[in-house]
Amino acid sequence: MPRTPENFDSLPRAEILRELAKATEAHASLLLPVDKCWQPSDLLPDMASEAWLDQLTEFRRVARHLPDDLLVTLVANMITEEALPSYHAWLCNLEDGFDKSGIGSNGIANWIRGWVAEEKRHGDVLARYLFATGRVDMRKVEQTVHHLLRNGFDPLTDNNIFQGFIYTSFQERATFISHSGVGRLAKQYGDHNLARICDHVAGDEVRHERAYERFVGFLFEIAPNECMLSLEKMLRSTIIMPSRRMTDGVDEDIFTLFSSITQRNGIYTTSDYAQIMDHLVRLWKIEKVGVTSPAAKQAQDFASGLPARYLKLAQRAEARLAKFTPRPISWLFQRVVAN
Repeated sequence: MPRTPENFDSLPRAEILRELAKATEAHASLLLPVDKCWQPSDLLPDMASEAWLDQLTEFRRVARHLPDDLLVTLVANMITEEALPSYHAWLCNLEDGFDKSGIGSNGIANWIRGWVAEEKRHGDVLARYLFATGRVDMRKVEQTVHHLLRNGFDPLTDNNIFQGFIYTSFQERATFISHSGVGRLAKQYGDHNLARICDHVAGDEVRHERAYERFVGFLFEIAPNECMLSLEKMLRSTIIMPSRRMTDGVDEDIFTLFSSITQRNGIYTTSDYAQIMDHLVRLWKIEKVGVTSPAAKQAQDFASGLPARYLKLAQRAEARLAKFTPRPISWLFQRVVAN
């Protein structure tokens, strides 16, 4: 990597990746052995049991009371998780020396594959839950997954490990909040099955969040200038949701509709976005990072002050974003969620 005033104290790229591989290996315990992990079949009716029909009937009964706005958020969460192949490909190709072979043995390669293996269960269990309940049009939902994978995924991280792991730190916390919010409301509406599923998914997200936060903390230690500049870039560009390019093939703006509904039901809001930003800035002690270049110091000032400014604007932004034009939603058999 060329030395510039912005990154002159950084290690050579190959050395950064070697050190990061050691750090990821040191946190391998944040991924569980396969035989210790829950699986979707643990949380769904046992179709091999003689009592399968009774189990499925009860499963569907308690799901009847979930309101349509909650179902919209649940479907979008599931679609986001089902697009995992995109995220795997993105992470494996972030930098030269990553897991391009698919069978690499260093700490980074092992982490990415282990993370993908645990995340894969999230889309599986949510999709099977929705199928079993009969509450949504699964063909339309499946078409949306199909469209999202065809449309691609660009998290605006420039194939840069610093920006990539900052992004995943943010997203893991965001998905924890969203899945927890769905589980909380499911419990209120009496669907203990969905609440249990969401608790398990959210539990995984917490472990993954902790790992990515530690990886970024390590990058701040070994290359503070570049990491600070990367944080500034991610915060300035807004950290976009991985399902931003979703469509059901009819409504090209279904992501905005889902986002507005999810904000209105309080599951994931602009305030949550601001609070995640504030959490990360505090966690990584951004104000105290020992940057040396003028550009990195400017980035540090920006990143340190942004969460407070963003939190002040969140309430106004929520009022604006929560408004949407009611329209039929294919996932709900063309039912309309009123504003």
